[in-house]
Parts: sequence; C-alpha cells; structure tokens
Amino acid sequence: MNVTFGRGKSDQFQTYDAGQCTVTLQNRNRVFDPADNSGSPYQSQIKPAGWLQVFVNDVQKFDGGIEDWNFSYDLNGDSIATVTAFDGLAKLNKVSLANYVVTQELSSARVSSVLNLPDVSWPVAKRNISTGGVQVVGGTVDGTDALSYLQQVEASEHGRLFVDGSGNLTFKSIYDGFYESRFTEYRYNLCLNPGFETNTNSWSGSVTRSTAQFAYGSASGSVTSGSAVSIAFDGEANTTYALSLYVYALSAGTVTLEGLGGTANTVEASTAVAVPATTWTRASLLYLSGQDSHAFRVTPNVGAFIDGVLIEPSDTLGDYFDGTIKPSNTDTTTYTSSWATA
Repeated sequence: MNVTFGRGKSDQFQTYDAGQCTVTLQNRNRVFDPADNSGSPYQSQIKPAGWLQVFVNDVQKFDGGIEDWNFSYDLNGDSIATVTAFDGLAKLNKVSLANYVVTQELSSARVSSVLNLPDVSWPVAKRNISTGGVQVVGGTVDGTDALSYLQQVEASEHGRLFVDGSGNLTFKSIYDGFYESRFTEYRYNLCLNPGFETNTNSWSGSVTRSTAQFAYGSASGSVTSGSAVSIAFDGEANTTYALSLYVYALSAGTVTLEGLGGTANTVEASTAVAVPATTWTRASLLYLSGQDSHAFRVTPNVGAFIDGVLIEPSDTLGDYFDGTIKPSNTDTTTYTSSWATA
C-alpha cells in the first residue's frame, strides 16, 4: 500500500486548495474489485461517495470523501486499485449559494452562518473557528459556490481557511497568532566555531582555547597582542554580511575587524573599534562583498579574549545566537549554526 497527500497552497497570497489523498492498494487477490466478489469483505463498499480516513502512528492525517476508484490490470494477473479522496473543501465547492441574505457581522460569524446553511450542514464538532477581527458587510449573495464565498471572507480578514488532517474546517483570523507560528524567520550563523567551546578548529592564526574568560558558554579564544586570527565562511558574491564578536581586552586598546574576499583574501572592508579594559564589548562590521569566498579577520592591539562570533548574511546587525543561545526578543525565529567539533 502507498499513501500520498496533497494539501496547502502555492504561496502565502493564495487560498488553500482542497486537500487530496491517494491510496494505492495491491489488488492481486481482487479483494477490491467493484464486480460481484462474494469473497471480499468490501464487496459493497467499492464505490465513489464513500469516506476515507488515514491514520499514521495513530495520528489522523486525512478525513475526506472518496471521489473515484481506478483499477489497472496486467497480463501476469497483477492488479492495482487506486482510491482518490478530497477533504471537505471539495464539498463546499459543490454547494451553490442562491439568494443568501446576510447582515453585517464579524468574519468568523459569517463563516459559521455559511456552515449552518441546510445545503452545507457542516458538523459543529468539526469546526475550529477563531474570532474574527473584520466586519463583513451585509447584502444578498447569489450565483457563487460556498467555498468561493468563504474564501472571499477569508481574504477580507487576511486570515486562513482550510480543512486540517482530522477533517475540521479551520478559520484562522489575523489576530490569533497564526502568522507568527506559520511563517517562520530563519537565521544562519555562518561561523563554524563561534564560541571555542570544544576547540579552536576552523580558526587560523595564534588563538588558543581558554576558560579564564567567556561571554557565552564556558570558554573563549585567547589572542595575543598584535596577532591576526581569521575564520573562513561560505557565502555568495554581491551579498551584505554582518560580522561581529565580543572582545575582552586585558587593557584598553583597539580591535581591527576585516572582511576578506577571494582566494587572495583581499580586504573588502575594515574598521577599528575601541575596547575598554576587562569588560566584554561587542565590535561589528557591516559590508557588501563582491566575492564568492570569504573570511573574517580579527586583530587586537592588546592581549584579548574573543567570543560570541556572529557571521550572518544580513544588512543589519542582529542579536547574537549560536546553537544554544537565542535572543529573547525573537522567539518565533529558527536559529541555525554549524560547529567545528573534529
């Protein structure tokens, strides 16, 4: 047996299509044949207009009406039965609204009103409707189907209307936090070893791992005065990068940050940042790179510890993160970084 699902929409500006499920069954013993087969326990059930529910590991993934059965046979006696089903949005598409008179009400109330219509009769127990934030005007609806009309209500709300895997008609308003949970921002720290937690792998130059000072975790990189240390990172040409790190200087001084490009490590951008003594200070560099290969070079003019390195394709400097540290003000963001552990 093979099961495939189709649910969703092509992009965030479109409406949801009816969810589809296709189940392919081995029919070598003809147990699914629609013909008179008294030996089949399904003999009277192999027909359109039935109902299909699919569970995966006891979790319901689909609930919908069977649209069609298809059968294929080959010369060696093998047979395949394929059943195709659609969720409840397909049913709504077949209900015509004629002389449907409505008064002004919340979008969520309008959705419920349509579902209550005799020709729709959507079970109350199979609804998940959040309170709307938009008043929908009154009038007479005529000449459209129930699905198209509900999608107009959806558009007025800037919400979402779909049928979930359990067969619940779901209406999400603009105010129920749906956008934050559905559309996720991704951030990538391109620094392979941002905190020296395990070793100094991926770094070039005179840097040693130290637990004497640290801004995050339990270690940092110790760099002697005047030593240049660098780390290569993957990137693309014509991209803006935000480079930053935290510096703990043993005495007041400066740290020079450089963005290097190309196989020759050409300096594409550089800045010198003043750092006070014996306190963690963040230093940063924002620049547009014209190269396909890159490196971040750091040179303190005093003995210093470095930690919390962030290399991010961005035109703004964001809060530091790594595999375990997340900024508290962006809870819905997914954070990705790579660590050099070998």
